[in-house]
Amino acid sequence: MVSKPHGGKLVNRVLEGREKERRLGEVKELPKVLVDSDVAVDLENIAHGVYSPLEGFMLRDEFISVLGSMRLPNDLPWTLPIVFSVEREASSFREGDEIALFYPHDNPIGLLRVEEVYRYSKEDYALKVFKTKDLEHPGVARIYSLGEFLVGGKIWLIGRIPNPYERYTLYPAETRILFREKNWKTIAGFQTRNVPHVGHEYVQKTALA
Repeated sequence: MVSKPHGGKLVNRVLEGREKERRLGEVKELPKVLVDSDVAVDLENIAHGVYSPLEGFMLRDEFISVLGSMRLPNDLPWTLPIVFSVEREASSFREGDEIALFYPHDNPIGLLRVEEVYRYSKEDYALKVFKTKDLEHPGVARIYSLGEFLVGGKIWLIGRIPNPYERYTLYPAETRILFREKNWKTIAGFQTRNVPHVGHEYVQKTALA
């Protein structure tokens, strides 16, 4: 039996069929925000349940809780903030507003229903996550490149981002089907930023053993 998703439910925020077409038709009437590849990937991961139980970008209490205790407000373990930043000109968004997210510039990929817009400390963010505020650290540099405000709220996925590895991409719902079909009892997950080398191979074999 495959274990339950983190938090007890597998999130699905992907619009399909007529509802997707209807919402795509409404995009031109909504404020347009161009996002970068990191936010686009986070959007897809939320929608497909990779980040279950998150249903959108974090609100202030979730952000503060994760930085302070590495847990969501309901005490569920969670170590890194999943946030969407905007510049000052976009801080006028209000609760209930809906915005269209684009990546690249002409490709609508998601909708965000604004629940909260809030300020945050980039220094505190960097120190809590990376234990340093040295801009030579790529993660710290990424945080300091973000906008002045964070926008929290639930999302819907209405498009796809370019993915050169689409044939190899499996989301949680698909992997669960695969695990059941193959009757796998033990599964080891490994995340890497690059092609595995000998050290990675050792870690994976040790986990499987």
